[in-house]
Amino acid sequence: MGFEHYIVLERDIGVSADIYPTILFRFRDETHTPNIQELELKLGLVPLPLFNSSNPQNQKDWAAVYGYEYKPHPELWFEAAEGLKTIDGLLGYFLENIDVSYEPNFIKALQMIKRVLEEAESQKVRFHFEIAPTG
Repeated sequence: MGFEHYIVLERDIGVSADIYPTILFRFRDETHTPNIQELELKLGLVPLPLFNSSNPQNQKDWAAVYGYEYKPHPELWFEAAEGLKTIDGLLGYFLENIDVSYEPNFIKALQMIKRVLEEAESQKVRFHFEIAPTG
């Protein structure tokens, strides 16, 4: 069983949020170059995983799938402008440092998330990333 990350918005904003930015969460350890977690810290950005949250039903589903006690946590929402700071910071770094190797879909995912968060910000709609089990 694997998992996918996706963007959740408080309400529909008329722009597709059907984006699965899992690729952005794969490059977070020492085996990947560049290590996104280290890069976020170096650039003074809020790490993307800090924008993760989940609704109570999904939390309950995860507990059932993985066999642990269900302890509900409130669903957290974040201002789109805050997420944009991290996305813009990462995009700026990779566009300015074209000699740094990365997976091409990484930049595409950043650009797609940027488009959604810009529209969410313009409509004052909050967001979070959510993780869901697959397969």
